[in-house]
Amino acid sequence: MVQNNYGIYSAVKESADLVLEGYARVGSAVVPQFFFFALLFTILIGFFSFATLYLSGFAPYLVAVCVAMIVVFWYETLRLWRKLAV
Repeated sequence: MVQNNYGIYSAVKESADLVLEGYARVGSAVVPQFFFFALLFTILIGFFSFATLYLSGFAPYLVAVCVAMIVVFWYETLRLWRKLAV
């Protein structure tokens, strides 16, 4: 940011890419990329939990989806931490 003689600030370089990193544009909305992971895993866990209540064969799928969710979120968390350290 640079301030001119009239006290007005202006950007020296474009920083929208840094500010909006980790977000995706869907139509006119800007949503966090983790929203898609959260939505996907919510639907899958909801379905397999419901199926496990009535059918016994879906428990391994429920466990697999939960493990996949944990792996994805830890990967993204570590990726963001490494980027912060640079």
